Amino acid sequence: MPAPLRKTLRLPQHPLDRLRLAMVILAAVFVAALSAWQATYLTRARDEAYDAARARGATLTVVLAAHLQRVIAEADATLKQLSVISPHLGGPTGSADDWRPMIAAAQEVMPGLTSLTIIDADGIVRHSTIGQVIGQSRKDTYLFQSLLDPAWREVVTDLPFRGQATSRTLLPIGRRINKPDGSFGGIVVAVIDPEVLRRFYAQIDVGPSGSLWVVHTTGAVVIRHPAPPRQTGMTLPASAPLRSAFLMHPSGYYIGDVDQASSNLTSFRPVENGSLIVALTAAQDDILHDWRREATASIAALVLIVLVTIAATIVVDRELVARRTAEAELERRNAVLNRAKEIAGIWSVRLAHDGALSQLSSGALALLGGGGTPRLADLLRLISDSTEASALVDAIQRCREDGTGARLELVLSHGAGPTPMLVVDVARDNPADRSVMLVCQDVTERRVMESALRQSQKMESIGHLASGIAHDFNNLLMVVVGNAEAALDDIAHDNPARPAVQTIQEAAERGAELTKQLLAFSRSQVLSPMRVDIRMLVEGMRSMLQRTLGSTVDVVIRDHADPSTAFVDPSQVEHALMNLAINARDAMPDGGELTIAVADVDLDAGDLAHQPTLKPGRYVRLSVSDTGVGMPPETVRRATEPFFTTKETGQGVGLGLSIVYGIAQQSGGYVSIDSTPGRGTTVNVFLPAAA
Repeated sequence: MPAPLRKTLRLPQHPLDRLRLAMVILAAVFVAALSAWQATYLTRARDEAYDAARARGATLTVVLAAHLQRVIAEADATLKQLSVISPHLGGPTGSADDWRPMIAAAQEVMPGLTSLTIIDADGIVRHSTIGQVIGQSRKDTYLFQSLLDPAWREVVTDLPFRGQATSRTLLPIGRRINKPDGSFGGIVVAVIDPEVLRRFYAQIDVGPSGSLWVVHTTGAVVIRHPAPPRQTGMTLPASAPLRSAFLMHPSGYYIGDVDQASSNLTSFRPVENGSLIVALTAAQDDILHDWRREATASIAALVLIVLVTIAATIVVDRELVARRTAEAELERRNAVLNRAKEIAGIWSVRLAHDGALSQLSSGALALLGGGGTPRLADLLRLISDSTEASALVDAIQRCREDGTGARLELVLSHGAGPTPMLVVDVARDNPADRSVMLVCQDVTERRVMESALRQSQKMESIGHLASGIAHDFNNLLMVVVGNAEAALDDIAHDNPARPAVQTIQEAAERGAELTKQLLAFSRSQVLSPMRVDIRMLVEGMRSMLQRTLGSTVDVVIRDHADPSTAFVDPSQVEHALMNLAINARDAMPDGGELTIAVADVDLDAGDLAHQPTLKPGRYVRLSVSDTGVGMPPETVRRATEPFFTTKETGQGVGLGLSIVYGIAQQSGGYVSIDSTPGRGTTVNVFLPAAA
């Protein structure tokens, strides 16, 4: 199929959707084929019904014409006898006494004749079984004028007329009477009663709506059976269907009635040696009665089959839709489960007996790589401890042998960043092929979070302890400072005891300063936050920092034009910056470079994964970097603990970074440390940006 057509059709991709489409197409094709076959069959059956009607009409018209011909022939036999004996009786003008017994005897022999009449060459009725008509002229009749022609040797059928005595339509027939010299001597006429024909026609089944007709070639209706009386004796116009058809073909059939257009079938045939036409009209309803009954039953069966097909299609389609929906729901749930597994760091692999790994999830592919077919050896190489690798192999072997499951925690080899840790559940997959499922969960982040939680809890505990000690110690120092100040007020300047009291006062004040640092670490001091441009704050401390750090340390401030505004207590930020600068100086005993940078950063949830109490958003980053000796990872992890120090005794109490940590936490930010031994340290203080 061409690509543009495929794009236009948009064929479904899912197998069940394709099956649904195929099922609908097959059902439609089946219904269409069945309908086409049914239409063909019914059309053929309809044609056969018309063929049978035409054959029956042709047969019946032959029978009707033959019967009418026989009736006319019987009457004509009498006419022939009378025409033969006419010369012996003096011709038509002969004596009535001679003619009367002859025609009376002839009528008695032919009971179907209502009368016999002898007409002379002038058209005057000379003798008749009906006395009233003697002396009347028949010269202008169709019968008389036709028989004047000497070439006419056969019987002639006259136009039907309504009898005066019976009021029935009568059919005259006549034969020529020749004189001995062959010239026209008159005619002999017999009148046939059509009731003779009706009795015969009544025995023929023409259907509930059909009819039999006898029509003169001039259009005069002789008989219609059955028919209302008014239609007997009527004359068909030249445009009547029967007369039009008779002009084109002597016999045959056409669609229409005898006297008007219709959907009926009319068969017709002329009567031999006569001027009459017999016709049989079969109504369309009668012709198609059986066909319609069969068609109704057939169509009903077709409709039933179509409905059953549609119902079956709907049922199957609903089943497929339900199955498709179930599959989609299963896929959705599997996707949710897989997503949940990804979020939870869970992935799985199937371990075959030969060590090949299959059914790898995305997490397994990310860890093992996508090249070639991963094997168990690829996973074992990632385990940093050979003892743990051996334990995994033993657990897999036991599971294959007796189905015993196991759970192991493995530490993987790594570069930079946290140490990867996996919890592996070993379970039997298929006892037949001794395959094993390894369900692995990456617990690295969990362990990091647990460590961070423990660190936070430890710092919180130490903070509470330090806060309590600082408050109590500060209260004691206030007493010492107060009494020292009172003693100094009472002791003269030249008193030898005054220097000792001053030393007590100075020591107490240094102790008070230490308690302030402890309060800063424990986040118990009162802050006065405001909008502060950290860039300007750092720039304002440049001279003081340079004097504090000495000439061996170069202070470099990386400036930028835009303000970096944070919502903090400026004195606490200055305190934190000074502590970081002093720590950096101590890390550079031979001198070096101290770099301070300020920048606005946007932190998302991933950046704050280890700071669950903070919200994503904009922060101001204050970075302090030195070129000192740096710290190993173990030292970095403990750097913010209070009283932890790597300095020699007497060179510090280990509160510098702890104070910075406490100030950042209390201000709504956090601290990160990046350090490499021999390459220096960078401390990043993140402070919430002002709205």
